[in-house]
Amino acid sequence: GGARVSFQQLASYIAEEEISFYLVATRPFERGWQRVLNPLVVFWRCLLYLPSVDVIWGNMSYGGIRSLGPLLFLLARLSRKKIILRPFGSRLRETYDSLGVSAKWLFRKTVLRADLLFLQTQSLIDYFTPWSKRIAHLPTSRKIPNAYLSAAAARSYRKRFVFLGHIKAAKGIDEIIAVREQLPDDYIIHCYGPIKEDKYLAWAKTDGLYQGILPNERVLAKLNEYDVLLLPTYFSGEGYPGVIIEAYALGIPVISTDWRSIPEILSDGETGRLIPPKSVTDLREAMTGIDDLSYRLWSEQARQQFALHFQQKLVLGQALREIKHLI
Repeated sequence: GGARVSFQQLASYIAEEEISFYLVATRPFERGWQRVLNPLVVFWRCLLYLPSVDVIWGNMSYGGIRSLGPLLFLLARLSRKKIILRPFGSRLRETYDSLGVSAKWLFRKTVLRADLLFLQTQSLIDYFTPWSKRIAHLPTSRKIPNAYLSAAAARSYRKRFVFLGHIKAAKGIDEIIAVREQLPDDYIIHCYGPIKEDKYLAWAKTDGLYQGILPNERVLAKLNEYDVLLLPTYFSGEGYPGVIIEAYALGIPVISTDWRSIPEILSDGETGRLIPPKSVTDLREAMTGIDDLSYRLWSEQARQQFALHFQQKLVLGQALREIKHLI
């Protein structure tokens, strides 16, 4: 998933910058009743490392922030260390709004009072700023090999479309299946990703639309074989999808939905098209409306968006400067 890829790249970047750190997995137990022990195990492991660190930096899902955030905040305050929290994705607001009165109070007094709160989207920053001590924007970023970046300028439009992500209804798979039947024969669509809902198992075995699962190290090479990324999502946890960032780096325009925070990173008619969720008609019109001129324009602007806003060195470098300022 995108959160794991983002965290893996964060850890690699910190190591490349020769900053020493200890890595504590927030979910040592993935399944069964043992999962209830995760907060205590993480708390104990952090306690062991406390004497030799300056900062506790929690990178977690919205569920992890809710359960572990207050514990890490307490640990940091008792040890007089700085506490930084970073929830992945865009569902922190829904997490907060679903809490009871006392739980909201605890959340405001701990998680939102962290020395630094990194949030992925501007809409989350706008919502939580009144309660927070200090907020900084930490969008999704990617490290892209120079070979891909230099080759992105030579893209041409061949009517090849691709979806990369979890195979489930909320990602718009049904709409992709439906639109394929309405397109001329020279349009090619392929879908890659793990199947997350059983109803797609039989379809995946018999339909050439599905091409299987890609390991992370092959995503860029495979994405580079196509012209346009399709992401007609209405997934409730959507933030800044990493696959859009990767497409931008390769100069690949994107057709996605006017959904949650996606309009913050995808401008309709500039780096691709924004369409209403669950609309096969709008998806078809967006796909068939691309011509060579618009494709070249969108491709160039996608590359510029990546260079200005989503390069890993740029984004994570700024994050580390924020942290060093705290220390």
